[in-house]
Amino acid sequence: GAVYWNGTAWDNSQAPTIPEGTSRGKNSFWRFNWSDLEDNNGAYAFYGSWPRLDHYVRQAIDRGEMLHFGGVMPICSACGDHVTSTYADGARMYFPKYIYDSMQRSSLPAWNTGTGVWMPNWNNTFYLERYEALLKAVADYFNSGSYVAQSGPWAGKRVYYKDLLDAVGISGYGDFGEWHNWPYDGQIPSNAMATSQSLKRIIDANR
Repeated sequence: GAVYWNGTAWDNSQAPTIPEGTSRGKNSFWRFNWSDLEDNNGAYAFYGSWPRLDHYVRQAIDRGEMLHFGGVMPICSACGDHVTSTYADGARMYFPKYIYDSMQRSSLPAWNTGTGVWMPNWNNTFYLERYEALLKAVADYFNSGSYVAQSGPWAGKRVYYKDLLDAVGISGYGDFGEWHNWPYDGQIPSNAMATSQSLKRIIDANR
């Protein structure tokens, strides 16, 4: 069914009211810049206020919503100066800078798109290893976490995070993690074009 997508109001303009007169869904959808989830190598930042993962998980519980974890955005061409983005050579990145630093020392560097945004090299082994590690850490977070609802229909009840998940998006590749590279199609350097082996590895990491 319809979900409450990334905070978009159901106003019959940006999104429909389903059913009529309903302003919120029973499922909420959130996806995250990689830099929202990891500050440094293995230093995961799931807890805290916006834009951290735990903020949205607890918010969903307090509202009595299931959660659709939309996945990880390694590049976000429309995100602008996001609070966790960092800069190098005048361009923003939405994956942790330590990964960028490692890429730039390798034969498979990140690519400056020329639009003020860095695109990771999808074939870089370190990128793939760290993406796999990130998703394992996210899985551990959901498998071990719980929270006592402070409001809403579950108020006073302990909700286990793993029971909250409605769906998990397959991400880790492409702009917005959406598996496309528009508007950069036809411009990406040949060694930065994802191989079938790299794409399979990204998909397998989401299992």
